[in-house]
Amino acid sequence: MYKKILYPIKFEEFSLNILSCVANFKKTGTTEIILLHVIDVSKLPMDKYEGYSEADVKRWTEIANIKMAEAEDFVKSTGLKAKSRIEVGVPYREILRVAKEENVSLIVSGRQKKWFLKCTIKIRRVINSFLI
Repeated sequence: MYKKILYPIKFEEFSLNILSCVANFKKTGTTEIILLHVIDVSKLPMDKYEGYSEADVKRWTEIANIKMAEAEDFVKSTGLKAKSRIEVGVPYREILRVAKEENVSLIVSGRQKKWFLKCTIKIRRVINSFLI
């Protein structure tokens, strides 16, 4: 059903919990998860005339690469293919651009608070309906 899933990840505890939910989609036929981290240009320090510093982007990219490797290893440990991408830009634009480039079946994102529990319940129901 959803062969390729795009999961934008922020490396917060919450987004790592959702990643474990996403891995359950393997039971419904998912074969690959694309992990995407967007370095939000609006959060980078900006110079009035020169914009954001390439050194800052490089530093944030190095940090993201380390964290992305851990997330990618987790996905691979579930038996799914994993691909990671780190982009710089406006998050929603980059998410849509990458989704189109990668030809994904589903974009998974979440909200904190009560939604996490609802997400887990809904995903389990979807998976169970396919297994019956």
